[in-house]
Amino acid sequence: MAFQLAICIFAAKNRNQRNQNPEISKNRNLEKNEEPKPRINRRIEISKNRKIETSKNRPQKKTSTAPYPMINIHSVNGYMTLLSWRLGNILQLATQSFCKRFIDYKIDPCGRLRDQMEMAARTVPANIAEGSSRHQTSYETELRLLDVARASVSELEGDYLNWLMRHNATMWRTNDPRNTEVRNFQLLDAPALSQDYLAEISEYLLTEYTRFATLLRTDDSLHSACVIVVLCERVKQLLTAQINKRLGDFKEEGGFTENMTQERLASIKEKASAEGSPRCPKCGAPMHLRTIKKGSRQGEQFWGCTDYPKCDGTRRRQ
Repeated sequence: MAFQLAICIFAAKNRNQRNQNPEISKNRNLEKNEEPKPRINRRIEISKNRKIETSKNRPQKKTSTAPYPMINIHSVNGYMTLLSWRLGNILQLATQSFCKRFIDYKIDPCGRLRDQMEMAARTVPANIAEGSSRHQTSYETELRLLDVARASVSELEGDYLNWLMRHNATMWRTNDPRNTEVRNFQLLDAPALSQDYLAEISEYLLTEYTRFATLLRTDDSLHSACVIVVLCERVKQLLTAQINKRLGDFKEEGGFTENMTQERLASIKEKASAEGSPRCPKCGAPMHLRTIKKGSRQGEQFWGCTDYPKCDGTRRRQ
């Protein structure tokens, strides 16, 4: 009780002092309303100033307009001359005609079989075109898409084999004259494409499909299925050879990223030699200026070997 009484007396004395000196209360209110001053991190300020100074002293990079002989990005419609792509389009047209003539709502009430067969046939030329268009920038993507196209052919071939077995029929044997006739069917050479290449290639494909359609019997689904199975085998063989060819090219030439790195290193060496930069004390290759990015010497420049990381020779910049 005595402690509470003492607190009340102390608060009353402070209230009387504020009433007698209004300036003290004003100053205290102003101190309360003032915004807190932001803390200054000296380390951040020093690092910012150091970066500004080094960026001013650092020489400006010159954009090189020299051509790169190893990398050449050109038109991507070259896939239209590939035999695999042309036969893939014939396969797609033949499958669409087969589904339209023989697969009706009685056999396929929900339309799933027809949709699956037509989509599998469509993905063959589509993935060949997409993969070949990526040939100049990514061997890995091209190989994957070609492999997807080959897998789609296998899927479509399985649907035709199931159609034959569904009707108690089997596939022709290899020595069957009908099998030989389909395997010996040859497309005419692809036309020389000009600015109207889309019109030219579509006219060519329609003409070649008309020739191939003579091997199909419009009233016999089993004969048509066997013909298309032989065509599937031809397309698979072409895609397998194409994949193996691309694998060999990758081993010999390297990928796009690897070639880009080689081009950049060659450009750095050429620029260092032209500017008369010092030679590496370890391997004798020209050196170029590099900047320390971490540590207590961050922002400082030094001479580094252009063959890095094969050679780690350095020199202090004087």
